[in-house]
Amino acid sequence: MKGVKRVCSECGVENEPREVTLHLERNGIQVEVVGVPAMVCPCCGQEYIAAPVSREVLKVAEQLAEGLEATRSMFARAPAEPPSFRHIVLALA
Repeated sequence: MKGVKRVCSECGVENEPREVTLHLERNGIQVEVVGVPAMVCPCCGQEYIAAPVSREVLKVAEQLAEGLEATRSMFARAPAEPPSFRHIVLALA
């Protein structure tokens, strides 16, 4: 994986390519992103994610959170009880 540490900065052991799950939160909305490509230390579990991948994941999660906040606001103006969006799972294909 280009641009990602090949050796763990904690252990000095060679990292392995894996898919990881990121847990993000914004304004009480939790987003779980599954299948993020990363390099992971087999000893300590330290995860290294390439900057372009990280930027894209954060951008998508931000857009999702903004959309859910807008939906919350729309329902808040309606007479019915607004839905409670607190945890979203986003899987990368």
